[in-house]
Amino acid sequence: HQYEAVGFRNQIVNFTLNRALTPSLKNIFNACRSMAGWLSLDPLNVAIIQCNNGLTRSGLVMACFLRYCEFFESTYEAFEYFQQQRSPG
Repeated sequence: HQYEAVGFRNQIVNFTLNRALTPSLKNIFNACRSMAGWLSLDPLNVAIIQCNNGLTRSGLVMACFLRYCEFFESTYEAFEYFQQQRSPG
């Protein structure tokens, strides 16, 4: 899905992830670095990870971001946390 950048004050960075493939390490690292940098600029900034089902590719990127920011000791733990938060029960 493409967003109109004007509605977001032209503050959109898009990291296209191929539906059939796991994101490359380069794309994951670039997304993590971009989100961390953006969030560090202003405490009111937000970052949104969006995809069709919000589970596999976006979940992997989210888990890597949580690990990148050192919220978890491992990406596995971060992904488990993501899964629990996404589908509590």
